[in-house]
Amino acid sequence: MVLQFESKEKAKELYESGEYQAVIGKRLRATSKHFAILVQGTR
Repeated sequence: MVLQFESKEKAKELYESGEYQAVIGKRLRATSKHFAILVQGTR
């Protein structure tokens, strides 16, 4: 899955949000690898 955010801060804001934290356990149980990579774009 690839997600695009306006900034690193916006990505962190989503990750730390109550809504995401409420479902992160389901996401982790549904995958075999648990990692994220942040890459700064060059638009």
